[in-house]
Formats: sequence, structure tokens, C-alpha cells
Amino acid sequence: MSSRSVVNLADLEADKRIEKKMTITRELLKQLGYIGKEEIVKILGTGETKKSLTFEGEFAFSRSAQEKILAAGGSVPQKENVAPTKDSE
Repeated sequence: MSSRSVVNLADLEADKRIEKKMTITRELLKQLGYIGKEEIVKILGTGETKKSLTFEGEFAFSRSAQEKILAAGGSVPQKENVAPTKDSE
């Protein structure tokens, strides 16, 4: 069984250690105390963000988190080898 951790955008927005145009990695989140050795880290869209954050590495994102990150001028990793949905088959 894999361990999981969630991080809310509101927490990243409120954290003064995270600057406006910062690159967010799993290692950074570990250093800041948001996560431990979790295999799965999911970013949730709770709250708002005005910080233009760039996420690098393996994360899972809620749809609202991804939309808010992109709307603020940030970026999320593009998934490769995504399985087709029923509609696209």
C-alpha cells in the first residue's frame, strides 16, 4: 500500500517561504515540512493562489488545482502516455 499526502494551494499561497515565481518540487515540500516520504503527493485546489508556481516532478493535481495554477501563470508537469478515455477511443 502506498502512502499519500495532500497539499492545499491555500497553504502554499500563505507560506511566506514560497515566493511568487518559485519552482515547487517534492524535495522542496519535504524541506518545508509539507510532506514526508510519501509516494503520492496530490495538490488540491482549496483556496486561491496568485503565486505563479511551477511544479516539477511527480505530483497528482485536482482539476481545480491545475486550473488555478495555470490561471495564475504557473505550470504543471504534462502527463505522458495518458490512457485514452472512452470518448477518445
